[in-house]
Amino acid sequence: MKLTCLLSTAFLLGINMLIAAPGKAQRLEEVDVTVNLKRQPLKEGFKQIQQQTHFKFAYVDAQLAVYEPLTLPAERRSVLQTLNLLLQNTSLTWSLNANTIVITEKPLAPPIGAIIRVVTINGRVTDEQGNGLPNVTITIKGTNTGAITNPNGQYSVRVPDEKSVLVFSMIGYASVEMVAGSANPLNVVLKDETRSLNNVVVVGYGTRKNGM
Repeated sequence: MKLTCLLSTAFLLGINMLIAAPGKAQRLEEVDVTVNLKRQPLKEGFKQIQQQTHFKFAYVDAQLAVYEPLTLPAERRSVLQTLNLLLQNTSLTWSLNANTIVITEKPLAPPIGAIIRVVTINGRVTDEQGNGLPNVTITIKGTNTGAITNPNGQYSVRVPDEKSVLVFSMIGYASVEMVAGSANPLNVVLKDETRSLNNVVVVGYGTRKNGM
């Protein structure tokens, strides 16, 4: 039962993590693709780019699912031009990490005259052997905003305040919730799900047993 709940949580988070292919990094404007969409979801455009290039995508499904199907006529364009067309009517942006295109939410613009207070939290996510875990999703609880760990397991995420709760999740590992201000750097160890079947819930300040 515990394993089923954990797997359901992972699927509900809708994480689609793809590891970048090895090789020399390319510039988005140097590679041409032909993407043809006829009222199809946004991620279909990403899929077509992947099939024609060495680029891979990392994104959270929930961030894409809110947008209406797209239509994009078939035409030879650079990956940069295609990305700009795909994202032009969204609140999404992209960044390039080696050959992985990371899709994230744009930062919200504060109201005019508002005092901006943003806290940057850095850290590293590892397994129980101390190995850095790449492509772990870090989200601010209750939002679709967050970050993804790099190949060494390192991350940097901006939160509204130190009371924000960060959720660290990766398929195959038990999710962990941490209060952003509990430490900086905020290092996290994810445990294999098969080791988490004894009804122990991981929280930011320790562990507790589930009630039967």
